[in-house]
Amino acid sequence: MVSLQDHCADTEAYRPPGFCHPNIQNRTKFRLVMQLYGKSIEHFTSRAQATSALRDAILASRSFFERYLTPRGLSMQNILLGHFGASPRLRGILIDLDMAIWTTSDISKLRANMGLGTRQSIGVLHNLQCQLPPRHDHLDDLESFFYVLCHLVLLFESPGCRSKAMNDMFAEWETVESLHTLVVLKSAKLYDYCQWPTSLWWGEVAETLLKGFQDILWPIVQRKTTAR
Repeated sequence: MVSLQDHCADTEAYRPPGFCHPNIQNRTKFRLVMQLYGKSIEHFTSRAQATSALRDAILASRSFFERYLTPRGLSMQNILLGHFGASPRLRGILIDLDMAIWTTSDISKLRANMGLGTRQSIGVLHNLQCQLPPRHDHLDDLESFFYVLCHLVLLFESPGCRSKAMNDMFAEWETVESLHTLVVLKSAKLYDYCQWPTSLWWGEVAETLLKGFQDILWPIVQRKTTAR
């Protein structure tokens, strides 16, 4: 961060005196100047750069959670590549926290929000069908990072080269109207990724990473789905 002006104006200052409405809340404008980092993570040029950026973004998300903040709305577009030769924790920069919410907020604000369906967790999508969905938590964000990893190692056969089959599959995720159908598609991805192997460019290490991430998440998804 270069500089911060944490209180520029309040929206309530532009409303008539005594104005009040239950669905309209005050918003505070602030200015934040940050360093210029690289392009989004999809513009990676090496395996190490891609996986290091994702790792540091996950660590950033954990740091936010330790400060009672849940980022939400995670995708490849809000993970930037750090400068060449950057030290650990600066190789991937998490930006665009417009969907972030304090974990201490009222439960009505913490409830699941649709956001980007392609990267939303199964639990969030499943519970959007409920009248009173439970809160979006850090485990939902962790699952979103898994889908970012899927986009990296399955969609891209090499830097800048997309797999047509994978591109069509992820495009289907974008256009599916039924939440239930999207949940089924994502469950298949989490349960058995082997039907979509990585390219030779990514190699066995990437498959091991994907499988390890999957092994962590699938039991969590099952428990959360049952509990919710």
